[in-house]
Order: sequence, then structure tokens, then C-alpha cells
Amino acid sequence: MASRMESEIWEPGRVEVTVRRGGRGRGQGGEEAFPAWGEAWHSNAVEHEGETREGEESDRGAQGGWLELVLERAGAAPLAWLALLGAIVFLPWLEAPPMRGDLEAHRLEASREMFETGQLVVPTLDGEPYLAKPPGQYWAIELLSLPFGDVTLYSGRLLSALSSIGLVLLLAAFFRAEFDGRRALLAGFALLGSGVLLEKGILAELEAPLALATAASLFALWRAVWDEQHGGRWTVVSGLAMGAAILIKGPVAPLFLGTSAAGMALAGVRRRRVGVVFLEVLLIAVALASIWAIALVRAVGSERAMEVVGGEVVQRLESASHTNREPFWYYLTALFGALGPAVVLLPAALALRASREEEGGRSRSRLGFLAGWSALSLIALSFSSGKEVRYLIATLPGWAGLVALSLSVDAAPWPRWRRALRRFASGASALAPLLIAGAGWKLLPSARPFVLAGAGVFLVGRLLMRYSVVTRSAAAALASLALMLFGVKTVWARGVFTEQAQGNQIALLGERLNACHPIDEPVFVLGTYRSTLDFLIARPLRVFRDGASLDAALAERSGETCVLVTTRRGQPFSVPRGWTLRDHFPVRSFDFEHLHGSGPGFDGALGPPPPKKRKH
Repeated sequence: MASRMESEIWEPGRVEVTVRRGGRGRGQGGEEAFPAWGEAWHSNAVEHEGETREGEESDRGAQGGWLELVLERAGAAPLAWLALLGAIVFLPWLEAPPMRGDLEAHRLEASREMFETGQLVVPTLDGEPYLAKPPGQYWAIELLSLPFGDVTLYSGRLLSALSSIGLVLLLAAFFRAEFDGRRALLAGFALLGSGVLLEKGILAELEAPLALATAASLFALWRAVWDEQHGGRWTVVSGLAMGAAILIKGPVAPLFLGTSAAGMALAGVRRRRVGVVFLEVLLIAVALASIWAIALVRAVGSERAMEVVGGEVVQRLESASHTNREPFWYYLTALFGALGPAVVLLPAALALRASREEEGGRSRSRLGFLAGWSALSLIALSFSSGKEVRYLIATLPGWAGLVALSLSVDAAPWPRWRRALRRFASGASALAPLLIAGAGWKLLPSARPFVLAGAGVFLVGRLLMRYSVVTRSAAAALASLALMLFGVKTVWARGVFTEQAQGNQIALLGERLNACHPIDEPVFVLGTYRSTLDFLIARPLRVFRDGASLDAALAERSGETCVLVTTRRGQPFSVPRGWTLRDHFPVRSFDFEHLHGSGPGFDGALGPPPPKKRKH
């Protein structure tokens, strides 16, 4: 008997797919039914139970709807289609957004300095140890930069893009193994549309690589608990992946391992096995991370290493900086931005119940696993004093998994809620090209060609969507999805980001300095070191904290040169005699003064910085 058979059950107002499964090795058995969620993206669908079935035979072809067509075709190869959509969403846009300030610049410049010096243990910024985070991300960026010969903005962001695509594929692979290709696609769609992943997936920050390493560890943890034959191998894989997560983010990474294991244990299934595997995975992860930690202690000393741990763990938990200190309930609202549109489907997850058909409590354990990964992690993160939306990215696969499962909830009022959402989505997608073109024309004047092009591509995709429903063409449905995604990303990346780039003063400053200085001449900087400048300026950077040391360096030079003075907004500065102010660049809370001249005169020209304002 085949291990899987699918049959469609047509009822008034809904399409239901019944999946009969066998195969104890994968923990699958019994029957599971879930709605084919796209059935109402058409005009003739029978929408309410009890309504007449007149014309049902003629409408049955349309009753599957657009999303049903997508699931029908792409469900046979969900990983390939999600990889294609992920490539459309992330890869073409890596150089579109301007550099996001010092946070992204720190990662890029530290990676570049490690790449140039060959120092793999102690990351540096401006030649000084930079130990805010372990070097796992920097190592990965270095590897991806080898074909380019240097760490570039593209190679640094490529790591995040590939990590985001890999994260979506891992979640889809889990759902395909546990259920089928349709649910794999739905889970992948929910994760691919999450707001924080769309943002961080094209930036050279550590959130996307951390989420990938964490997800690999947790999915392997699940397999280690439930795979009787190869559990030991999966334990090793989980431990190595969690070790990689620690080397990317630090000691906070095992938190997600603990909450996921706790969710499985609270489900009351294989508790002893869960506890043993959890401890084994944790030991392997700590052992792997300890290799670098021991090398770090030998390089910088135990006292300096403990300062890093205290700053990154203890301080963040107890007394975060004013920039990210938030109330305990912050993540409940932040989840809306992190998860994106799929959050409107999440309330139905409260009605999820474990299937009684699966043997050994696998369904209950799986539900606990996803709930622990998502909800318990959110609660645990809420106890930290420092909170930001991006910290939720490692929990997104759990939330996306719950969204995919919630589509199987038939209890009132959720079917009616899904029908309302489908009507809204259908109407919104029809109006989207006009809204995009109108809003973009007014708000993004410097990027109007890209806005109109993106709106046009979206319109073609929307028309193709309608054509696919009428002709029952699954290929046209998939093409329409790709075109609409590409249209939206064109407007966002080439429209919004182009407008941002027009006002990106730091990038303009880098261009001016590169034009002013010969390639081998250093740029003299008085004031605070800025990694953004260091990465953007293709010249050696010499930073002086006070005017006296800068005067000593200038006294050794003959002829005119350029000096860049960085001051905090409100910090006094007087232009020395013999120097002229070429450019003034205000960037956020800093002012950059570009001067040209010769000779000393900077001693005493820079006043004390203004006191920092505290957030109460």
C-alpha cells in the first residue's frame, strides 16, 4: 500500500485535502485534513455552508483558487520553488540599501581586517581588539569573500541572504518530512514574508546567520529525539550547529535550545530522551565554542575575556543601554513587525490540538517543540533588559510553523476569518499597482522610474494570477507569484533605498575623501573613530583622539593635506588658522568637518563633547 494518498473532498464553502499516511519510522499515521487555503481567490466560489450547490460542477474548476494552483504545482518540489523565490527576494538587492550605520559597518570592517591580517582569534577595529561578538560571522564572511579578493559590501551581505534562504529551506524540509509538500510551502511562505527577515536578509548583520545556525541545531534536536536509528548522528549535528550559533552571537544562543527542549518536555512525551539529548547537544556546543574561548584567553588574557562576557551577558540582562531598554511586554507588540502579514493567521494557533492518530505522541511533541521555540523563547527574551525586534529572528521558524498548522483549524470562527482575509487579499492585490504607483510617484521623486517599473511588473503578475485561475494553469500561477514578488522588491529596493541613498551623507563623504586623497595617502581624522568611514574610504585611516597628537603628525608633513574632524552634535570646534572648511556633513548625531590646509593648529580646537542624554 502506498505510504501516502491524497484525495480532495469538495464541500460547500471549503476545499479540504485529506492526507492518509503510513510509515511508523517517520512517526506518521492516521488521517490529517487541512483546508486548501486559496479556494476563495475567485469570484464564483461557494462561500457559506448551507448555500445552494447550483452550478457547483461548473464552478469546481475555479473553486481551487490561485493559491491552490500554486500549492498543486509547487507542492511536488517545495524546496526548489522556495529556493527560487528566496533568490528573487534577496539576491538581486544586496547593494541597493546604503550601509546601515556603525552596526553593519562594525561587522564588515572587522571581517575585512581579519581578512587582511590573517588573524582568526581576536577581531579588531582600527587595529584594536573588538570583542563585542565572537568571530563566527567574520569567518563566514571571509570565506565568501575569497572569490572577490576582499571583503566588500556585496560579499558581506551575501552571507545574510544565503542564510535567510537556507532558513526558509530548513523549515520547509522539516514540514515536508513531517507532513507533505503543501504544508512545507505554506510554512516557507509564512517565513519568507516575515518583516525582520526581509530586512536583515540583505544586511551584513549577524541575525540571519544566527537564525540559520539555531534552526539547524533545533531541527537536528528534533530528529535526535525521534530518530531511533540515527539519533546519535543527529545529536552531533545539533551540537555542532549550536556551537556555531554560540560563535556567532555568544552565550545567548543556547536559550533557544532550552526553550525548544522545554516545550517538548512539557508535552509529556519522551521526557527522559529529551533531557538526555539536550544535555549532550549542550556539551558538544560548549566544547566547540571553548576552542575559540581558550585561544582568546591566551591572546588577550582572562581579565579582558571576562569583561566581554560581563558586557554581553550580564549587562544586557540587567542594565541595557538607553537605546534598547524596553518594558517586559515589548515583544508582544514587536512580534507584529517581526512576523509580518502572517501574524493575522496566528490567533488560530491557539485552537490547535494534537492529532490522536499519530502513534507515540509525536504530534503532541511536535506542537510542544514549535510552541517552545516560539512562545517560550519570546517569554524568556522578555526577561532581558535589552530588547529589539531583530532579536526575535531566531524564533521566526517556530512562529511560521504554527501559522502553517493553524490553517488546519476548522473550529469557528477561524474558517470565516480566513475567508475574510482571502477577500481582503484579493482586493488589495488588485488595487496594489495603482497604490504603489501613486504613492511612489509622490513620496519617492528621485526613484520614479523604478517605482513605475515595479508597479508595472506587479500589474502583469496580478493579471497573470487572474489568467491562471480562469485557465487552471499552475505554471501561470507560479509565474504570477514570482512577478508580484519581483515588482514589490523592485519598488522597495530600487525605490525606497534609492531615495535613502540620495540623502546618505556618509557615503557622499566617503566619495569626497577618496577624490581628495591619493590612493596611498592616509586620511587624518580628529575625534571619534567611525567604522563606517573606515570601510567606505579606500585609504589608510589615522585617527587622533586629541589635537596635540594630530599636530605632531602634521608637523612631520610638508605641503597641503586634508583633515576630517568628527564631532558629536553640539560639540564646539573652531577651524584653525591656515585651514579652510571644504564640506560639512551632518550624519545623525555626528557632524563631519572636511578641512584643507597645512601645518599644526588643532591643539585646543576641539572642545569637550556634550553630555549624553539619558532615556528615562
